[in-house]
Amino acid sequence: MRSVRLLTFFLDLSISHFCFRFWHYLWITSFPSPGRSLPDFSGGSPFFECLFIFVYFWILVTLWGQTPGMVLLGIRVIEDGPGSRPSGIFRTFSRTFLLFVTNLPMGIGSLFSLLSPSGKTLYDCMSQTRVIWDEKPDLAEPARESVMVHFSKTNTSP
Repeated sequence: MRSVRLLTFFLDLSISHFCFRFWHYLWITSFPSPGRSLPDFSGGSPFFECLFIFVYFWILVTLWGQTPGMVLLGIRVIEDGPGSRPSGIFRTFSRTFLLFVTNLPMGIGSLFSLLSPSGKTLYDCMSQTRVIWDEKPDLAEPARESVMVHFSKTNTSP
């Protein structure tokens, strides 16, 4: 699970970086700098890119409990406690904020999972969330059963 979480984080960073660059490109081509014939593609403000990445993680985990990277690798974020309730807007905000703050000094927030017996990261412990495998029901199973029932009713031998 630890390596999957790290891979998910880097995958989501890449996706959010691409989305920001695409948005930045559209913004620059729509509003070129005065006195320049070609738009400046040198990059946006690091502050706005960090803000975009923060909002990316916060909103997607709040709405769906997953980011696109988490969906691809089959994990989701829920509240830590009995049951599997999705984390709320404020808990997800604190988790995302702590993810950024605790990982700034050499990734200590994620390295904490190596010392934790449960494998939880520092920001998951502090925000009272946990990451689980996303167990989706096999959607093909009911279809297989209905086909089998249909064939067993129509295929009667004399």
